[in-house]
Amino acid sequence: RRAAEARASLEIVLPDFDGPPPKRYYVRPGLIATLLHYRGEPVLLAEMRDDQVSVAKKFTSPATTVEPVQLGEFALWVEGGEHVLRWVFGGEERRVERRLAGNVLIWLRGNRTFRLEGDLNKGQMLELAREITR
Repeated sequence: RRAAEARASLEIVLPDFDGPPPKRYYVRPGLIATLLHYRGEPVLLAEMRDDQVSVAKKFTSPATTVEPVQLGEFALWVEGGEHVLRWVFGGEERRVERRLAGNVLIWLRGNRTFRLEGDLNKGQMLELAREITR
């Protein structure tokens, strides 16, 4: 974990969940992600430094719905369709195209942007998000 945080220049925020902590981390400059299990489902948690909600763009297909939700300073629920995630770190735009398929909850809390992706419904994602950023 510490090596991944050093490579990303970012400390990951994870609550103490029941069960073993994550062992693998996906790292890009300004982004760190790990696979969690919640309610028996795999969920990808990505964290980005600073406010990336206004910069992180969700490129969506017509089959995708996007709606605001109440969480942190700003949050969006994205359901259905394929997508690309973009963010800025060190003045450079970065992108990730394929990850775990599923719904997405992205929100801003303080100086950090969080993103959950997985096969959970909106209520379950919001519940998990509140555990992460309590």
